[in-house]
Amino acid sequence: MSETRYPKMVYNPSDAAFLCGGSAEDMTRFFQNGAIKAFQVSGRHWRVTHENLGNYMESQGIEKPSFWQEPPQKFRVLLVEDDPDLLEITSELLKDEPNVEVRCENNGFTAGLQIAGWYPDLVLLDFLMPGISGFELCSQLRLREATADLPVLALTSLTGVEKKREIFESGVSDFLGKPFHSEELLQKVQVMLGLIPAGTASLPKTPEE
Repeated sequence: MSETRYPKMVYNPSDAAFLCGGSAEDMTRFFQNGAIKAFQVSGRHWRVTHENLGNYMESQGIEKPSFWQEPPQKFRVLLVEDDPDLLEITSELLKDEPNVEVRCENNGFTAGLQIAGWYPDLVLLDFLMPGISGFELCSQLRLREATADLPVLALTSLTGVEKKREIFESGVSDFLGKPFHSEELLQKVQVMLGLIPAGTASLPKTPEE
């Protein structure tokens, strides 16, 4: 979504393309065929760790940027929830994760502005909001090249089979029904950021490791 001018624990295809040259499509293809050791998070979003991207850059003689040895920046998580109590509770819960920086919005319009200007790594999205609903916002994200690969976790009380199908058809990466347990939310967030493995996913390492 944006030019990567700071170190991350995990990079998406666009980040990798900016650092290595080429396109996000090239990087995705390299991830898929194993030319770069990568993994997938919920929603089939490809990601590569700082260490593995660095190894690829060294093997190809690609110069690393000056910031490469700096401490990694925290993951940016945008929480969108129109219930003020749940917004506060969930944001405080997320702030307990040391690798996460959280911003909050209570409607789809301002959430869209945050996404366009802050470039979050993950969006936690309430689907029942007045004005721009979660359905509409997520569909818009998937239609735009800059946000098509942005992981979205749906947070909603719409847990029926048909509604759940509609939610996934709008383009969400994963789903969590309300009410939810704090441990379940944190685990899904950690998996979607690449902080813990899902299936055969490998744990990311900080640049110092």
